[in-house]
Amino acid sequence: MQVCLESLQKNYDYVVVDTPNSLTEPSLTVLDVADRIVYLTSLSIPSIKSTKQGLDVMQELHYPASKIYLLVNSLEFIDDIQVEDVQMCLQEPIRGVLPSDPHTVMDAINSGVTLLQAYPQARITQSLMQTVRSLIGYPLIEEPSHEKGWLARLRAI
Repeated sequence: MQVCLESLQKNYDYVVVDTPNSLTEPSLTVLDVADRIVYLTSLSIPSIKSTKQGLDVMQELHYPASKIYLLVNSLEFIDDIQVEDVQMCLQEPIRGVLPSDPHTVMDAINSGVTLLQAYPQARITQSLMQTVRSLIGYPLIEEPSHEKGWLARLRAI
C-alpha cells in the first residue's frame, strides 16, 4: 500500500484517501505517508471520545501537530456541546466547521454533480471551499460555469 501511495504522490498534486474511522494497519500506513490528515469529528460524546483516542495514537506515533487538520462535521445547533468545548477537550485547534445540509448534499449526489456545480452559494459549499483553500494554502480556481449565452458571459465579467 505504501509503494502505491508514494507512486500516486509522485504523479498527482493531491491524493485523497478516505479511511475508516478505526485505526487499522492499512489506515495507519496511509496516515504515515500522508502530508495532511483531515480528521472529522462531530458534536457527540462518542465521536469526541473516538477522536481523542485517535489523536492520542497519532501523538504516540509522533505525527506533527501541523499534519493534523481537525474538522467538525454536520454541525447542528441543537446540541449542548459547542465547538469550543470540543476544542478544549481535544486540546487541538478546530480548523473548520462543515454545516449540516443533508438536502443540498443529497440533491447534488443524486444529480451526479458536485456541490460547487449545483449549489455554489450554499453554506456547505462555501465551507468546503474554505476548508480546501486552507488545506492547500492558496485560493482555488473556481469551476467554470456551464451556462451558455450572453447572460452567462455577462455574469463572468
